[in-house]
Amino acid sequence: MAENAQANSVTLNGASLPQLTSQSAFDGASSGWFNAGNDLILAKTGSLDVTAAKTVAFTLAPTPLGPTATFICNNGTTTWGQSVYVVGNIPALGNWAPAQGVELNPNGPYPTWTGIIPVPSNVAIQWKCIKRPENADNPVVWQPDPNNAFTSPASGGVTTTGDFAGSAVTTEQFICDNGVTTWGQSVYVVGSIPGLGNWDPSPDYAQRVGGCSLNV
Repeated sequence: MAENAQANSVTLNGASLPQLTSQSAFDGASSGWFNAGNDLILAKTGSLDVTAAKTVAFTLAPTPLGPTATFICNNGTTTWGQSVYVVGNIPALGNWAPAQGVELNPNGPYPTWTGIIPVPSNVAIQWKCIKRPENADNPVVWQPDPNNAFTSPASGGVTTTGDFAGSAVTTEQFICDNGVTTWGQSVYVVGSIPGLGNWDPSPDYAQRVGGCSLNV
């Protein structure tokens, strides 16, 4: 613990340890360090001979004084290799791009995920919880509508909560090969669920394909 401070670097016997950016990255690494929030710095060195000298040194800097938001995602039950992320309408939350979301930590305790994220002052923020693979951009499971919303403070902290409870929405990409069309024709996807028209090929129900993702 370091009161009102975070690490800038951590060394082992004078050699820098790698900085990691999330709890899952820290857990999977053999050595490194991670600013875990709430003045907590986690560091590990990997295996060393018991007779070897081990001097771990932390270089600290004051915690940024701008506003922060504590994001809480409830009911974030995940499968192996999946984590919960925050995405939203500001750059700090990835501008709604799942690949740029901010990973949370399952310390709520699980299945509640939390994280403290710096946010700009006095901004109306909308956001959602998502689940996605840690090493891929999709498939993505979105928290159901509506969006979570709050206005960031001028300084200090705020807490905001989302919840996966309800009918989650999964985004999938449909690809139709060899879809050569004539003038006025398009390619559509139909299927066995309401989101794919229940096999009804009429334009009112089928989903038009244009290299985009569909909510199902």
